[in-house]
Amino acid sequence: MSAKSVAFLPSGKAVLLIGYTTIQVLHPSSSYIQAALSGPVRRLTGVAVTPDATTVIAGSEDGDTRVWTLPEGRDRAVLRARAGGARSVIFSASGKALVSGGDDAVLRAWDAATGEESIRYPFAVDHTIPALAISATKPLRLAVATGAGLNAPGLSGLAV
Repeated sequence: MSAKSVAFLPSGKAVLLIGYTTIQVLHPSSSYIQAALSGPVRRLTGVAVTPDATTVIAGSEDGDTRVWTLPEGRDRAVLRARAGGARSVIFSASGKALVSGGDDAVLRAWDAATGEESIRYPFAVDHTIPALAISATKPLRLAVATGAGLNAPGLSGLAV
């Protein structure tokens, strides 16, 4: 597999090797493949892991945000809500909410347990959302990078 990035799980017990259409979960010292996360995706664009290392999300150019469980790599959900690519994905510090941004300049948040959309925040500017960050402390703050600069929309309705 041709890798484009790599990341340790929070526990340090596994490494995510992120390719263009697949994510492999590897043992860090032996490179043994513990799971392969894949699906009908068109080029992965962003990957995030819950703090307890039980769930992985990935955005892709096809507009989907896919959700897998760890360590087995079971495909749990596909969140289809975007015209254009899902460029950035992130979990809240508790892992109870996931947020995505993409080519359609709309920020979306879902309940991580149910997959139910809780926030849809369209930006007035017509720019992609390539990067997101959520603060780890209350009050929660969200930083959203767009082609127009940095924005900080309110987070009412986001599961903490």
